[in-house]
Amino acid sequence: MPEYQLELFCRSRISKNQSRFHDLAIVRWCGKLNDDYSEMPKVLLEYKDGTSFHSKPDLLIGILSPSYPTIILVPELDIYRTLSKSQIYAPTHRFLEIGCANGVTVFGVAKYTQCSIAVGIDKGFEPIIQARDRHSHPNARFLRMDILEKKPETWSKELYELLTECMDSSCALDPLFSHVFIDINGSRPIEDLQRTVQRVILYLRPQMICIKTSKWVERMQSNTCDVLRWKTE
Repeated sequence: MPEYQLELFCRSRISKNQSRFHDLAIVRWCGKLNDDYSEMPKVLLEYKDGTSFHSKPDLLIGILSPSYPTIILVPELDIYRTLSKSQIYAPTHRFLEIGCANGVTVFGVAKYTQCSIAVGIDKGFEPIIQARDRHSHPNARFLRMDILEKKPETWSKELYELLTECMDSSCALDPLFSHVFIDINGSRPIEDLQRTVQRVILYLRPQMICIKTSKWVERMQSNTCDVLRWKTE
């Protein structure tokens, strides 16, 4: 029977319904597989403090080490929120969600990760009021803003001022946010979403951009190539 060995960085959950992730771990051993690879045994995770934990493989979430920047498209909200919590694992990480609605994703990041700050922005007044009322957290901030309406110099300055008010003056703010998640494609054309991604790349320069968009995913699946043509702003 073939033996499957793997070494990678990951995070895991005890169950698929659990919001909290274990700390960053390394998969050291996966045991033996059946000849037809139909069953995967539990894996052994080793943590920094020397402890270990056995987990089912389907509960593991790989940790991405993105080049600068990496763009991830996801069609479903649960995948989007899983990535938001699993990929934020260091105190140096700063999280921004564009199109935060009532703040559920931002609150999850602020509560269940080690990020220094989680910021949510939305173009609507009511969603921001609801987010502030329902999802208050010391590391969460909510701001009414539409980055397609304002000049980039204006909204990027407002985000910079927000971070300087909330964080230690010794913190390096370049880039402003390490991870930017975007969820605005429900009622807006895909061209607006592409313009938003363009502005994020040019003015925020995060390590990772994650976009919830079934429309864009469908377009890429139906076409051999879907190239974004950036326009100079």
